[in-house]
Amino acid sequence: MQDPTVLPGEPLSPARARPLALEDRQAMIIEAVTPLLMEFGPQVTSRQLADAAGIAEGTVYRAFTDKESLINAVLDKQMDFAPLQEALAMIDPGQPLEQKILAAVTLVQAKFLEIFGLMALFGEHRHPAKAPRDTLAKIFEAMLAPDAGRLNCPPEVVARMIRLLAFSTSIPHLNDGVSYTPQEITDIVLYGVAGARPSL
Repeated sequence: MQDPTVLPGEPLSPARARPLALEDRQAMIIEAVTPLLMEFGPQVTSRQLADAAGIAEGTVYRAFTDKESLINAVLDKQMDFAPLQEALAMIDPGQPLEQKILAAVTLVQAKFLEIFGLMALFGEHRHPAKAPRDTLAKIFEAMLAPDAGRLNCPPEVVARMIRLLAFSTSIPHLNDGVSYTPQEITDIVLYGVAGARPSL
């Protein structure tokens, strides 16, 4: 019976470590080739992908049917909002409000910049999965609970503001070619255009 942890055609040698399970091998390849795909787009070669993963081309295509399947797997992972939600949920609610908003803005903006960079390379038909808004609202509600008395709007509105600002400032034809830093977006969310930062 074929060992399920061994890829088809890959013998198990007692002289080396046990091969990775198929899902683990796929995850390793995806992680290794993602920077290359973000640099070269669909023009990347099979040889480049294999070299980036540190394995033979044949090993790549025992884990994935073909180059297109591998590219689609990378895009599916990068377009998924679940890791972003997990990262946002890890922000310490006990931090000062300004630090929490800055951390959230930094994460959300980085995700949108990554997504739109991939869409520019692989075509606008590659759309990200939709993040459940109620999940995001609950994350922000927990994050901002200690500062509820300072807020002029509910946490879900703060989440929406950050999402919309990070979204619009990540698209060149919407931001007029002007790059906004996470700190600048944070200042807009917290202080608007006329408010003042609290004195330290």
